[in-house]
Amino acid sequence: MIKTNLNKIIIFIMILMVFFINHGRSQNHQSTDSTLQMIQNQLQKFDKDQQINKYKLFVNIMTKAIRKTNKQQDKDRYRYIADFFQEKLNILKDEDIDIETSNITNINQQTIQNKRLDLHNQERINLWLAPYIINQDLNNTAQKRANYLAKVNYATHKRKSSDKYYNYNSIKEWFQNNWVNFPKEQNWIAGFSENIARQTFKCNQGDCTDYFLWQINKTFQFFMSEKSRLWSHYRAIISPHFQEIWLWYAKIWNKFFIVTHYWNFK
Repeated sequence: MIKTNLNKIIIFIMILMVFFINHGRSQNHQSTDSTLQMIQNQLQKFDKDQQINKYKLFVNIMTKAIRKTNKQQDKDRYRYIADFFQEKLNILKDEDIDIETSNITNINQQTIQNKRLDLHNQERINLWLAPYIINQDLNNTAQKRANYLAKVNYATHKRKSSDKYYNYNSIKEWFQNNWVNFPKEQNWIAGFSENIARQTFKCNQGDCTDYFLWQINKTFQFFMSEKSRLWSHYRAIISPHFQEIWLWYAKIWNKFFIVTHYWNFK
């Protein structure tokens, strides 16, 4: 009886949350966060398996909402909520699992790296910006982050569970813990940026380089489609303040994760 009542409470909260967001009463994530926290508090009254099932339900609801709406503002809000639920789901599912990750071995890493760099620099040259160069010192950070994303099977910038989607200071602290320091920010100009993406990997051939090139090009074109957005992946691609980058990829099952780190070495 108690669990039935809790189910009804959670469903009611979920309906209220969707109604609240659909009517645009929140222009930022602050109100959404408080509602999500209410849901999480209620879910903690269930056992682990029940929590997993309910988080799966919520992720499915938000995923469907993302597909159905045509408004970018609504898509962003639904994606924010879906990411919250997915992160909690991954923690519950993976807390007792140590997933082994590996780099993709049946591709030519140098070819992939050169192509990814060329895609960046083609756009930068078109805008009369200095081309990016590869920085070997960032190899460790991009590889480490890609391996982590593959391990949790989830694309996220979060370094701490309390972080919002992109917490600049937490990421900066993470870089410093990995022996990478940046110049002090001036005039509100960031010292670094991080782009991440996820794509499918369903190639079983001996050499999957061409397939991989096709997939990363799809990701890059998505980044390019964000030209009109003030805060986007595209802004890191064309930033006049960044001069060096490093890229890495990691695979888990039929997915791979791409991490690109940009920085200003002045």
